[in-house]
Amino acid sequence: MLTILLMFIGGASGSTAGGVKVSTIAVMIATFRAVLRGRTDITLMKRRIDTGTVLRAFAILSVAVGLILVSSFALFLSERENLPFLSILYECTSAYATVGLSLGLTPTLNLVSQCILMLLMFCGRVGTLTISFALTMNMKKEQNKIHYPETRI
Repeated sequence: MLTILLMFIGGASGSTAGGVKVSTIAVMIATFRAVLRGRTDITLMKRRIDTGTVLRAFAILSVAVGLILVSSFALFLSERENLPFLSILYECTSAYATVGLSLGLTPTLNLVSQCILMLLMFCGRVGTLTISFALTMNMKKEQNKIHYPETRI
């Protein structure tokens, strides 16, 4: 589990390491800390973090977790053998983070499962937000023409 977590986090922002990056996790921890303390400003090392950065970090984290979990579940369903889910999760996290570690499970997987791992490797290397922007780039950018009143939930 510790190795899965470390592979998922990955390396620093400027490095070529995979994963969601240390800075994304730091922003999410700072956000969590600010929410628990009841603060509206999110600060990290005596600097305020803007809302756009927090939303981007949340999007990166959400898409990465979603991709890994959905892929793990798809591998679990597509394999005829009873493979441990933790081993499948390990392989999917390693593929997304482009780490190169394996439990030796990948060569025994069927073609569909191997293709899922290849797509995960591609998404992890290119980046989830880059792929999202590329897919939605041709869509018409719609400005919010209507502004609804704000409410507290």
